[in-house]
Amino acid sequence: NVIARYAGLDDRHYSTSCDVAAAGKVLTIDLGLMDGRYFLATAGAGIDAQVALNLDPWWKQRLGKIAFVTEFFRSMLMQEPSVFRVSIDDQVIEGPMWGVLICNTNEFTWRLHPVPDVREDDGLLDVVFIHRQGFLDFLDLAVRMFFAGETAAGHPTATVVRAGRMH
Repeated sequence: NVIARYAGLDDRHYSTSCDVAAAGKVLTIDLGLMDGRYFLATAGAGIDAQVALNLDPWWKQRLGKIAFVTEFFRSMLMQEPSVFRVSIDDQVIEGPMWGVLICNTNEFTWRLHPVPDVREDDGLLDVVFIHRQGFLDFLDLAVRMFFAGETAAGHPTATVVRAGRMH
């Protein structure tokens, strides 16, 4: 749970979590809004959302990360990139993309860090555009993020933009 970790809560150490809760410290975090739904950590469109939609809860419960990775590859092979047109402040980014990931925190699922230097309370969102490239380029980005702990910034398949407002 990304937000729980942000707040200092740890599901493996309940006494630490109780201490954090009892301290009464207030944390400030931006609130994002996408397609009429609020989010605190991340929101995604494209392959990220497709994986979440298609993932069978039974497999997720039993296989954990393996179920996600399997569904990611299945979705990537079955789905064509979508065409996105996103206005961010004074620029427009458009074209065929595997997905758009909007980050408000420095952590995505499984403790991945898709963008560097994210602040949860700066009034900004960090957006990762995963452009349609060859299958191997996209796979390279995924492997670097999932297994090597790298961010998407600087990868030829991705564009990372900080946004005050987007639509």
